[in-house]
Amino acid sequence: MKEAKRRSVRILTVCLVFAATIGTASADWATARLPAGPFPSSVALNPVTNKIYVGSETGDFVTVIDGATNSRVIVFVGNRPMAIAVNPVTNKIYVANLLSNNVTVIDGATNAKTTVATGPGPYAIGVNPVTNKVYVADWGDTLQFGDVTIIDGATNTAKRIAAGDRPRAVAVNPVTNKVYVTDELNGIVTVIDGATDSTLTVTVGTSPLAVAVNPVTNKVYVANQASDDATVIDGATNDTATVPAGISPYAVAVNPVTNKIYFAGSGGNGKMIVIDGATHHVDTVWASADPFALAVNPVTNKVYVANRGGARVTVIDGATLDTASVPTDTTPWALAVNPITNKVYVANWIGNCVTVIDGESDRKASLPAGGNPFAVAVNPRTNKIYYANYDSDDVTVVDGTTGDTKTVPVGAWPCAVAVNPVTDKVYVANYHGNSLTIIDGATNATTTIPAGVNPIAVAVDVAATKVYVAN
Repeated sequence: MKEAKRRSVRILTVCLVFAATIGTASADWATARLPAGPFPSSVALNPVTNKIYVGSETGDFVTVIDGATNSRVIVFVGNRPMAIAVNPVTNKIYVANLLSNNVTVIDGATNAKTTVATGPGPYAIGVNPVTNKVYVADWGDTLQFGDVTIIDGATNTAKRIAAGDRPRAVAVNPVTNKVYVTDELNGIVTVIDGATDSTLTVTVGTSPLAVAVNPVTNKVYVANQASDDATVIDGATNDTATVPAGISPYAVAVNPVTNKIYFAGSGGNGKMIVIDGATHHVDTVWASADPFALAVNPVTNKVYVANRGGARVTVIDGATLDTASVPTDTTPWALAVNPITNKVYVANWIGNCVTVIDGESDRKASLPAGGNPFAVAVNPRTNKIYYANYDSDDVTVVDGTTGDTKTVPVGAWPCAVAVNPVTDKVYVANYHGNSLTIIDGATNATTTIPAGVNPIAVAVDVAATKVYVAN
């Protein structure tokens, strides 16, 4: 019953617990976990503005985090935001919405939105900040194969070109103005000339799932999951070489400063492959369970590995290959690094929050929520946030200005919450309590009234001062 009701309601879940400082062999890591909506699965950042963008795959929104204050803003986008890319020059953010067949363009200064249509199943996205062009890998759907949508960042006009049958990943070399798109089905990479949009294909391994570029050496690295190797493409000649990349590699990252390439895959029991881009010498590094995503800080020469099965991030020292481990929340899925602030942002897919790793300080803070925060509502007039805690039968009230919290008892299994900002009243549907709890926003005093059998949703008509409860 409980899980069935969870699937019936579109909700926003939150995680507001900050982790204590963890001592490691190489540094003291301070971590903080921030709310990021249900199933955060993509993350990107603008190092110029110090803003972080986290896509909530089932919540259909992007959480915008201020890297300086950790304050957050929600921007609703399309259905299943799968990938995010940032143009730091124009301060525009591009969100690929898998089931909406479009890209949401967010103005980083105002959070205003524009929607641009793509092909079916936009799965990955890349930006060339020099030409202000955006490249979207449209994977396709059950009825048709995919393509690539090219968006002009100045006008938001779009065109589509062929790029294999199942485009899966995209990488841009802004120096050469070449774009590389992997075709998961046919084992090829389509090379797009950004000046003319002409294409050619390069044969790689089986099931290429990820691609990364070193713009300094003009080399392209393709992770071939099914053939357990990587293809190295010479960007000048399109000649290829094959190098080991571990078992089932599906993530790749490049440090252009050191010319080291890092591959992660699920089949190696935590084993990662490090390739020297100059010599193709291969080293092995052991991460935690199921390394799934990678990010590099070229300034500090640190590599961060999200271990999906171990609820940890492995930190690799690029100079010595020594490792340290930082706990995160459940299922770290994607991560990004701000080399300016030396902060790492980890999207925890099942944990429904973002872990922020600070590699230099040992600061820690705690902002608790109740058991299984299940729904959230905000009063924009009072800057109060209300979390309905399903398992602890209460509501956490957060002062958005000070961060102070209070706990207000309500009925059994609160599963929905709505606010009337005019009257400053909060309405909580208690599913198992067959009731509605009304909270006075000024005093946190409560009144509970009957609300039918298993109230599952609540909405407020502010104009009519009416409240509607779905049973």
